[in-house]
Amino acid sequence: NFNQNSMMIWDRLDKDKTILAGAYIYNGVGGYDNVLVELNNTTSKIIYKQRVPVPISMWKPWSEQGAKAYPFQNPIVKYKQSRVGVFICYEQLLTYTYLHTMFYEPEYIIGISNLWWVEDKSIGEIQSRSLELWGKLFKKSTIYSKNI
Repeated sequence: NFNQNSMMIWDRLDKDKTILAGAYIYNGVGGYDNVLVELNNTTSKIIYKQRVPVPISMWKPWSEQGAKAYPFQNPIVKYKQSRVGVFICYEQLLTYTYLHTMFYEPEYIIGISNLWWVEDKSIGEIQSRSLELWGKLFKKSTIYSKNI
């Protein structure tokens, strides 16, 4: 139960804190969205939907199954009065997603990855380096988080 689990988080944390967490949300017909969720002690809301999931293995444009893609949506999100660029996993490797985001002048950029299933541990390093280099190129602060 999502609400019960989220309340367990707040039992252990300060009540005035906010958590940003990667998640996937099923859409009821077999597909899902990879998202960034903002959680606090009273609410939760999706603030970002992944623009470009991994083609074929995640995003299957010919099927209702798999991750959904939103390639032209949400290049930046608003978080606590700031414009933030978000990159989930594969998006950290694509020139398009960075250029799309930087056009809208984010104040900083966030990269999140779920790598628990990956045997090759260099993937996380490559993603974080890519985020860092694009941040340096456009003079943006970066935040990177991974689930291993």
